Amino acid sequence: PSSLPTSSPSLEPSSQPSSAPSASPSVQPSLSPSSTPTSMPSAMPSMLPSSQPSSSPSLQPSSQPSSAPSSQPSWDPLDFSVEENEFGSFGSMFFVKAKAKVTVTSFGIYTDSVLTGPIEVYTRAGKYFNHEVNSTGWSLIFSLTVNMLGQDEATELDVADVEVKHGDYQSFFIWSPTNDIMYNLGGVEGSLYSFNQYTEFYAGCGVEAKFSGDYDDIYAPRVLRGALRFEVAETDMPSQAPSLQPTAEPSSQPSTSLSPSSSPTQMPSSSPSGKPSSSPSSLPSWQPSYSPSVEPSVSPSSSPSSSPSWEGLLLSTASNEFAGNGAMFFVKSTTTKISITSIGFYTENASPNQLVEVYSRQGLNVMTHLFDINVDITFGSYQSFFVWSPNEKIMYTVGSNEGDLYSSNTYIDFYEGVGILGKFTGDNGDIKSPRVLRGMLEFEVLPTDVPSTSPTMQPSSQPSIEPTTTPSEQPSSIPSMEPSIHPSSQPSLHPTGEPSAQPSVYPSSKPSPSPSDVPSLSPSSEPSVQPTVYPSSSPSSEPSSSPSFEPSRSPSTQPTANPSSSPSTGPSSTPSSDPSASPSIRPTANPSYKPSDAPSSSPSSEPSAQPTVYPSSSPSGTPSLVPSSEPSASPSTQPTSNPSSSPSTSPSSSPSSDPSASPSAQPTANPS
Repeated sequence: PSSLPTSSPSLEPSSQPSSAPSASPSVQPSLSPSSTPTSMPSAMPSMLPSSQPSSSPSLQPSSQPSSAPSSQPSWDPLDFSVEENEFGSFGSMFFVKAKAKVTVTSFGIYTDSVLTGPIEVYTRAGKYFNHEVNSTGWSLIFSLTVNMLGQDEATELDVADVEVKHGDYQSFFIWSPTNDIMYNLGGVEGSLYSFNQYTEFYAGCGVEAKFSGDYDDIYAPRVLRGALRFEVAETDMPSQAPSLQPTAEPSSQPSTSLSPSSSPTQMPSSSPSGKPSSSPSSLPSWQPSYSPSVEPSVSPSSSPSSSPSWEGLLLSTASNEFAGNGAMFFVKSTTTKISITSIGFYTENASPNQLVEVYSRQGLNVMTHLFDINVDITFGSYQSFFVWSPNEKIMYTVGSNEGDLYSSNTYIDFYEGVGILGKFTGDNGDIKSPRVLRGMLEFEVLPTDVPSTSPTMQPSSQPSIEPTTTPSEQPSSIPSMEPSIHPSSQPSLHPTGEPSAQPSVYPSSKPSPSPSDVPSLSPSSEPSVQPTVYPSSSPSSEPSSSPSFEPSRSPSTQPTANPSSSPSTGPSSTPSSDPSASPSIRPTANPSYKPSDAPSSSPSSEPSAQPTVYPSSSPSGTPSLVPSSEPSASPSTQPTSNPSSSPSTSPSSSPSSDPSASPSAQPTANPS
């Protein structure tokens, strides 16, 4: 019989008792037995049932489960381009990004023909830009004679393992001097082409000659046809046990603000303002004035200009030797509608009366030839431009990545583009990427044509002081943090379950049936007709003029006789047992772990940035005003009592052991 009989036996015995009682009855029977017990109970039930049983358990468990499951699971490869094509060259260059810590183990590629020949694979950290034609920084990770399988079957290259950390980029260059490596024409060099949970693959370029030093051997954009194989070393999941060790280099000037910035600047001002603005701009200038006004105007213009001037956007300002007959780029209007009015650029030579053409396009529209530059760009839109001169070279800089943001101001963003050698030739060999036009864009800011038809749904943090007399039939589900000072004459029939932290100074004529747990800081002059049913058992004889908004649930049995006039909003969870009688008004944000037992009574106003670890036991009473920048490593044990007023700038390397007591007044000009 059971060692733990039920406390509530069934009133009706089973009509179909078990023909085979359990061989190992449960030591802790279920408090809620199944209403449909299994017809085939387990002969060896689990003693620790799963806390998360499978929602779709196997109907037939494996008859031969693995006795040694894999410690290195396989990961699905990342496919590059999978389209069959006729494009190829001797080399292909590209880069990938790791979304977790991964190890690249092999590549699958396709070749133009079936043959046996050498293949080399190089790698370098980061993106390959500006390193396409030289070998600096590249490392060889594969060099073998390979049976290349052509365009119908992938050729596998088991390269030396390359570890790529989470968030890092890694470039690769696959080279075959005897057979073309197949690829597709891409969209934009450096743009994301394919990805999975752990890696990303970006469009690269084709290479005609290895590390030739000539950018004419580079074809971009190109997308390798093949796949990347890798193993995942670490996932990108955040740590479940963050570091307990504080930073070893805390700030020497911690912020004294009660609300420090969550995104502090990386380039703080060397001359901060003595009078910071109480209402800082939400759109700070990208090019602040070098000579700002000391005092703003007390009489600003009552008639501001209807056509204000706007500071042009500088493009590349670098002097260089790169040029082509054309330059192509695009811009974006970032804050409002603007109109491009002119494009300034530099040419290789001073050539008067030369033909210059400017084209523009938006999105996928046809390129338009502009005779007078006046191109409107709506807020948030991109606009492309193509400047072409058939007889004169237009100057530009080699960029980092075609399509990357290069310069911007409050109203417009400028992105890296390409250089053009032949106008609309259809040959990608006439495209040089990335290139940045050297010059400037001039523009005007235009007002919006149509106001928004869908105003923001987010309630204002500063509600109107003159609210509407016709309240909404569908009030907001998010009550205002600052209620109106003129409450509605028609209060809601369904009061909120979260009453305002700042109740109205005009109490409702219909009090709430559920009074607040947190009483008002300013009690009404007209007391409630329904007072609380839980009055205080020990009311104060001197009630506070400013009672706590959230009184303590465990008040002190020995309250202070001299309470703080400005109590902390976040008191310490471990207060000092011996608090200071004169606490600092600006305590450090990073207190010392080992404070001095004998602090200085007159601390320095400018303490050393690198104090000695071996202070003198008998410091000088009259220290040098200008100490030596390179003191002797072996100072004299018997220094002279009458040092020279004009010591030699080139002392002898072998001084006399028996110097003359009366040196010559006229020493020889040619000593022996």
